Amino acid sequence: MNIGLAFTGNARNETWAKFKLLRQQTGVKNIPVSVSLFSLASFDGSDGSSPDDLAWNRFSFMHQLLIARKFNEKFSLQLTPSYIHYNVVPYGINNVNNIFSLAIGGRYKLTNKTAISFEYSRQLNGYKDLLDETSSAVNYVPDLFSLGYDWDTGGHIFQFFFTSSSAATNIAQLSTNTNDVRLGNFSLGFNLNRSYGIKKIVKAH
Repeated sequence: MNIGLAFTGNARNETWAKFKLLRQQTGVKNIPVSVSLFSLASFDGSDGSSPDDLAWNRFSFMHQLLIARKFNEKFSLQLTPSYIHYNVVPYGINNVNNIFSLAIGGRYKLTNKTAISFEYSRQLNGYKDLLDETSSAVNYVPDLFSLGYDWDTGGHIFQFFFTSSSAATNIAQLSTNTNDVRLGNFSLGFNLNRSYGIKKIVKAH
């Protein structure tokens, strides 16, 4: 199990939990894929449009099933069906509370220290002929993709990536993306990952 908390900008806060259901393995048990369940809750803490704005209306949720397979020591793929639920959505044509998407991503190790990764996601509904909070017509871009490069220094992993989304939260990326890379709308990103472990070391005498 993995749990976490994040602050994603624009007064938005997120908390999540990830549970591993199956682990890919061979031998006595032959399981061809690893399967995990990822659930996330997001809260919009920005100023409300009216004094009677209810806190529950500010929540949105995302649930994903992560189906991954490691084909060899270099190459792995993951299929990710996603379900997003908004407690309240703006009134308008074709606006929906529930949005579905499907993604495929992969990683290929170039060396022991470097790798490239990619992901493509398609929003399946709720992106055409909509009205936003100001009753303005809007069409979201349902296709998202990213390309990344990982560099492992031994203690840290540096990640550089090119993506067609500029949102900091997965919910916004998968449901309200307005970036169209054909019009020159893209983002360059950078992550720095560091893992810490807590364990008791027992010395043998």
